[in-house]
Amino acid sequence: MKKVLILLLVFAAVTFAAKADKDGDVMVTLPNEAGIDQIALPGGFPIGTRATTEIIRDVWGGSDFNGNGKKEIILASYGVGGKAYVYEITDDNTAELLFETPDFGSEYTSAVRDVKWGDLDGNGEQELLVSVNSANGAKGGLWVFEYDTVGDSMRAPIQLFGDLATANRWYVENMFVEDVDGDGIQEFMVGNNGSTNDYDEYLIYSVTSGTFAAGDYVWTEEFKHERLDPTFP
Repeated sequence: MKKVLILLLVFAAVTFAAKADKDGDVMVTLPNEAGIDQIALPGGFPIGTRATTEIIRDVWGGSDFNGNGKKEIILASYGVGGKAYVYEITDDNTAELLFETPDFGSEYTSAVRDVKWGDLDGNGEQELLVSVNSANGAKGGLWVFEYDTVGDSMRAPIQLFGDLATANRWYVENMFVEDVDGDGIQEFMVGNNGSTNDYDEYLIYSVTSGTFAAGDYVWTEEFKHERLDPTFP
């Protein structure tokens, strides 16, 4: 795991920026193989069923959940309750709502601060990863929505780290998905901001066997460093 830690020092995350132009259109910048693309979405995103308080906190892109060759943009709602939205770029400067999560009902006003996508179980079907901040074990943690390419819909979500939310709280600013140690399996990396120093910790997890779809996944801790640990590995 020392190799992972070294790689983390040089790991650069590509961010996806969004801003509004003078006409009120949303300008989204996305990287591609040729460089950087910027698309304009006239009138912005047609938000679906609004969360309790709709404040878009984060934007991420590059997924293709349904495998049709059209990339998607994912929005994280910062509002009370918390939601995430997936928009598919269907045409030139055109986005359509593909999927939205239910309102997670968190008690925090900063419920969903970050969203990502990946294929953590390596079965070829992408997952929408939504971090929900909460001290309620039934709500807080990482929620995994895997896309069923056969049924052409999101499967029922799976909750991870609910035990940590129960013990203290789950409060995450950023998370990353990457195969940082080159073993062919994506790692999930996150720092949790606990309500006490005992639960301030950095975690690396991965699915070491099974799949989310089959329900036999094994969610394995590869590394943990807590704020109060006397030494750093």
